[in-house]
Amino acid sequence: MKITDRDKRLLCVLGAVIIVFCAYYFGFRILTDKTNETEETIRTLNTEYNSLRLMLANAEKYTEDTVMYNEMYDTLLDKYDSGYSQEYSIMFLKEIEDRTGAWINQAGLAQTESIYTFGEVTTSNPYAEEGTQVYHSDYTGYKTTLTLTYQATYEQFKDMVDFINNYKYKCTIDSISMSYTQETDTVSGSLVLTQYAIAGGDRTFNNVSMGPVLDGTDNIFNSEIFSGGNNVSLENGEYIISDYDYYFSLQASGSDMDSVVFGPRNDTSGSSTVSSDDEGMQDAYVRFFGENGEYYVQYSIGDTEYPAVSYDDGQLFIPGDELTMLVISSERLDSDDESGVNVTIDNDTDMTLKIKIANEDGGNPRFVLKDYTGDVVVYN
Repeated sequence: MKITDRDKRLLCVLGAVIIVFCAYYFGFRILTDKTNETEETIRTLNTEYNSLRLMLANAEKYTEDTVMYNEMYDTLLDKYDSGYSQEYSIMFLKEIEDRTGAWINQAGLAQTESIYTFGEVTTSNPYAEEGTQVYHSDYTGYKTTLTLTYQATYEQFKDMVDFINNYKYKCTIDSISMSYTQETDTVSGSLVLTQYAIAGGDRTFNNVSMGPVLDGTDNIFNSEIFSGGNNVSLENGEYIISDYDYYFSLQASGSDMDSVVFGPRNDTSGSSTVSSDDEGMQDAYVRFFGENGEYYVQYSIGDTEYPAVSYDDGQLFIPGDELTMLVISSERLDSDDESGVNVTIDNDTDMTLKIKIANEDGGNPRFVLKDYTGDVVVYN
């Protein structure tokens, strides 16, 4: 087949078109797209570079601000307690009474409820990976509402309101009512109080230890010593808190109870109990004597003795499996609170006298074992 000059020219034109098309499609277009992509990357990097230069210029300020905000965060968090319980609320109300002298004669305790979950926060930095967490916490906010009725003098009322408003942990007075009797200088009314807490993370809630409560016996027709049960700890004499023969109660002078009280566990009438509400350290003496299941006791605080008649003969008593004594102490209110007891103990029995001291003031104890004879063990 003979190709004419015209066909040759057509083939040359077609070849040229194919070459131009291939150069554009496989060369120029790709290079153009790559150039555009590179220019976009350059613009992004220039923006990030300028932003980082600004950050670098302010690096010292950012570091200082971070430290400051962390301190502010910790300070704010410390204003909230780490948990609440009904026992904790009861001790808070007792603290109000002890600190202000007001009488809270009725309290309604609501269950603690969750009101806020902290959760997590993701970054808003456009140069960080999307969804990156900058803050995560399992903290949860709680509140407990207490409904109270109170009675106080006008000064005690002001002290009570001031104490609540300036308490070390966050709490609020949601509502309050009051009435004043001028003749007796008495303010009475009701108050709704809310306590707040933030729990979670490494915050540890140290729930209050209620300590021993003198509540008589479960069966008033049974004279046996109450047993704390199988789950009571034997370490450090903890079981004595629920299983004791005699007790000392040591409180601040001027409180609802006498500052020094001593007596047997189940003395509901108070006929076998001696006490004193004098200020300062009181002198007390306790003697147990006897053997082989027949035991006697005599004791005194200051000039008050028991038994009042035939003191030297003592009073017959029946101990439990062990001879035990519980000392229920309390922390001192301030430097003027000096009440306490200097005790001399004589154990002239064939049993070991085991003494457990609970809730003692660590810096300035109310219970001082001045002297003793016989087999005596003290658990602090």
